[in-house]
Amino acid sequence: MFETLGYNVSWVEESQTAVLKGKADTIMVPINSNTIYKDGEEIPIDVPGQLINSRTMIPLRAISEAFGLEVDWNEETRTVTVEIAQY
Repeated sequence: MFETLGYNVSWVEESQTAVLKGKADTIMVPINSNTIYKDGEEIPIDVPGQLINSRTMIPLRAISEAFGLEVDWNEETRTVTVEIAQY
C-alpha cells in the first residue's frame, strides 16, 4: 500500500527493520518490537511488525497514523479505510 502511495519502502537485514520514507518523514519498523520510530522519535504500538512466510507484515494503523493519515474501521463490513487526501 505505501509503495502505491509513493513512499519508498526498504528492508535492513542486519537489524530486521522495515524502513518507509515519505516526502517529509521516515518510519522505521523493527520486527517483533512494540516500538516504531518516526524521524528517530519512539512511538509505542500495540502489535509489532512480523515476518510471516518470508513476508514483512507491518501494523497498518500504526504506520498510517504515524504518517498523518486517518484510519477508520467499519465493524459491520469489516473493512479498513485509509484517508489519503492529506497525502
